[in-house]
Amino acid sequence: MEEGTKVDIGSIIMNTNAKLIIKKYSGCAVNLTVITGNHPQFPGRFYRTISKKKENLDISKYDKDVVINEDVWVGCNVTLLSGVSIGRCSIVAAGSVVTKSQPPYCIIAGVPAKPIKVKWSMDEIMFHEQSLFPEEQRYSREYLVNEFAKYNLQIS
Repeated sequence: MEEGTKVDIGSIIMNTNAKLIIKKYSGCAVNLTVITGNHPQFPGRFYRTISKKKENLDISKYDKDVVINEDVWVGCNVTLLSGVSIGRCSIVAAGSVVTKSQPPYCIIAGVPAKPIKVKWSMDEIMFHEQSLFPEEQRYSREYLVNEFAKYNLQIS
């Protein structure tokens, strides 16, 4: 965890071959659940047969880092699953289950979670980018417009 980060009580972090990465000034409320690993899907009796050959199964491909980027707030009782990245300056609403990576500067909610709103106006976002991030780390207006368009999000 980096400077200014916090994970509150009651959180469960299940990681085997992958990591939970929390970047600067991000916080997670109570009862966060993070699962960095997954398992192959084998139905019923087939699983018992294939599990005898486990030594040939590459489990590492099912484990992926979970990344909470800068200035993210994760509400209580949120679940983050293997391989997801939460875009910087986003908010993840309480009770959400994040199954896919999410864009920056959004309010994210639901089961499964999806971006429901852009947090600020484009001018406010660009001011924030210029104020806090070195030039080489800043998002361009064009990049953000394209990201928001992928999710049909309106920006002012």
